[in-house]
Amino acid sequence: MAKIKSQILYNDEGSKVGILLTYEEFEVLVEKLEDAHDLYTAYKRTQKKGKTIPFDQIKKELSDNAKK
Repeated sequence: MAKIKSQILYNDEGSKVGILLTYEEFEVLVEKLEDAHDLYTAYKRTQKKGKTIPFDQIKKELSDNAKK
């Protein structure tokens, strides 16, 4: 994993007002956020109560439908 070398931007009063990243660094951060969101979504869906379908059953149904 590449280390992100950001630069913090300050206003005249010394308050942090922004950050400077390369486009590649920005893409890495966005990808990591998307991965974290996907994991959160998967976690939330597994916590719901209700009827579930075993993976093997879904796999078989998809395979049977592909043969048609």
